[in-house]
Formats: sequence, structure tokens, C-alpha cells
Amino acid sequence: MNGVQNNRRSSLSFELPLSFEQAAAYRKVNGQYVRKNQWRDTTVRVLIDLD
Repeated sequence: MNGVQNNRRSSLSFELPLSFEQAAAYRKVNGQYVRKNQWRDTTVRVLIDLD
């Protein structure tokens, strides 16, 4: 590399929306429940650093 540092990084990223229906289904499978007024739809952002 002749003394030059390579600062490039490799990564993957994506966003995953989570709705009330998905949360309720997950909780039901685990013997729990969630009330509609307890939930706010949200988006999970995932960043995977491959270096």
C-alpha cells in the first residue's frame, strides 16, 4: 500500500418496521399480550460492520 492507509469500511444496513400486529403475534406465541394503546409502531435500524 506504499504507506497509504485504506479507510474504506464494509458494512450492511437495513431497516425493519415493527407494527402492532407483529408485536401482538410475537407476544401471543410467548403466552403474553400487548394492548393497542401500549404500542407505537417503530422502525429498527440494523448496521452490521463487516470489518
